[in-house]
Amino acid sequence: MTFNLRRRRWSDGEHQWGRRREAAAGVIRRWRPDVIGTQEGLGDQMADLLAASEGYAMVGEGRLGGAEDEFNAILYREERFDVLDRGNFWLSETPDVPGSMSWGNYCPRMVTWARFADRESGERFSVYNTHLDHASPGARRKSAALLHARMPRADEPVVLTGDFNSLPKSRVYRILERAGFVDALRLAEERKPERWGATFHHWTGRGLYRIDYIFLKQVIRVPRLVTVKEREAGMLPSDHFPVFADVELAPAS
Repeated sequence: MTFNLRRRRWSDGEHQWGRRREAAAGVIRRWRPDVIGTQEGLGDQMADLLAASEGYAMVGEGRLGGAEDEFNAILYREERFDVLDRGNFWLSETPDVPGSMSWGNYCPRMVTWARFADRESGERFSVYNTHLDHASPGARRKSAALLHARMPRADEPVVLTGDFNSLPKSRVYRILERAGFVDALRLAEERKPERWGATFHHWTGRGLYRIDYIFLKQVIRVPRLVTVKEREAGMLPSDHFPVFADVELAPAS
């Protein structure tokens, strides 16, 4: 699942985190994803989700380093997976410097990643999760190129989740395609009939733009993909729809 949580803002009025916290946790409990790439969550929001969603652990840190500011945290089912390695890097000319910015980014942007092993099958795969800049097209393009350059070349599956602030016909999308990633929506054997699969709705509950994706490398099939539009406890959980996919990854060579 990829899930932009919408950071806690007092200006959100009826959509403040305190009112929709249970709705966000309800999405996780109902769909029970093995792995979730989140965006925008502040430290207290991540703590709320972990407390309300039994069985999950977290990888990640804030974009200013430590627990400061927004996370691109990865949540995973602790009983199923071991974390073999983990890390963060920043989408800038100094990617190992927390909080660093380049290329006209409006604010620091980063990637959180983890390499997992399935405890039952022993299969290994990596998850990368990001949130590209909303203001600078040039920064988004350079960030996509850096993201690909920093990934390992090992021949094992990779899942890339995130809010890319980019439409399916954008240059960012094409950069990721050329890097070997496949959009899970294009592979899905079962999906709800809808025109665009839009994910950002700006609290309307009606999709406006498709900017949240699950990209895949080394995949066998995607039996199902769902843009989760249902309200939980009468509330919209975020101003983005979460995206859930069943994915069958290829065994690592």
